[in-house]
Amino acid sequence: WYQRRVREPTMSSSSSSGKKKHKKKGSKKSQKTETQQVPQPEPQPVSQPVSQPVSQPAPEPHIEVAPQPAVHHVESHAAPSTTGDRRLHHTRQGASSGHHDVIMNYKTWDGGCWTARIQGNQFHHVKQGASSGHHDVIINYLTWGGAPWQARVTGNVFHHVAQGAASGHDDTILNYLTWDGSPWTVRID
Repeated sequence: WYQRRVREPTMSSSSSSGKKKHKKKGSKKSQKTETQQVPQPEPQPVSQPVSQPVSQPAPEPHIEVAPQPAVHHVESHAAPSTTGDRRLHHTRQGASSGHHDVIMNYKTWDGGCWTARIQGNQFHHVKQGASSGHHDVIINYLTWGGAPWQARVTGNVFHHVAQGAASGHDDTILNYLTWDGSPWTVRID
């Protein structure tokens, strides 16, 4: 609490100079200035931040990794799907074993580099460097020799048709060229 002095002005008649005079309230004997109590909010305590000791991260364990042979199957930068990606098994031409993935990096008929995922009986295609793509029931790809083919998928079977052909054949594999032009085979697990 604190005190504030308040003067209440009173008006007197105008003097010859046109100025107004202020008189203090009360008689001449009580020329004291009145004081008024004005409530003030109580100060709130200021909380001081408590310093916490800084914890050091635990050192990472040292793990030695054996050198791996170079694989030319390029990883995709396309965002992973959250629903229904089919698991694919890839094998490079002439290799006795391969690897599993949910993507297939392939060259399309004009030589463009694309990534495909199989979701149900559809392909989800994303152009190299793009963050989104489109769904389609077909994939237009280049075979090992560079010929343009098209495929549809039903279950775990591909239906292949050469560009311009009236009919095609069914198979459980698709032979394609990856982004760097190397020959790979994909099978749906």
